[in-house]
Amino acid sequence: MLAWRQGKDWSNEVHNICKYFNIDSDLVATTVAKSAEGMWNPLKGIRGGHPFSGGCLPKDTKAFQYFCNKLGLSQYLLDTTIRVNENMKESDLALSQRQTVIRSNQPNIKHEGYS
Repeated sequence: MLAWRQGKDWSNEVHNICKYFNIDSDLVATTVAKSAEGMWNPLKGIRGGHPFSGGCLPKDTKAFQYFCNKLGLSQYLLDTTIRVNENMKESDLALSQRQTVIRSNQPNIKHEGYS
């Protein structure tokens, strides 16, 4: 239910942008639904536990945020999504660093076998 609600909130934010440019938001929503593989492919679906990354999505998301801010269009869900993603990346990095320290502090014990 929450995922549906967030999708609806995102649709409303996109609707406001479309309204600003006098664009049919239903056409945009239909195009997004057909082109967003995560919406129809269960293997690529939206799953928690991993920040979005890559060469395009983070850059494009921040560019869209900048674009909206320059026009004075509030995008609360977009802003929050970017903040959550950045926090998750920082959290993953901190966890990785803690695990490295733990591994390096473990004694190197050799087990000798007797025959």
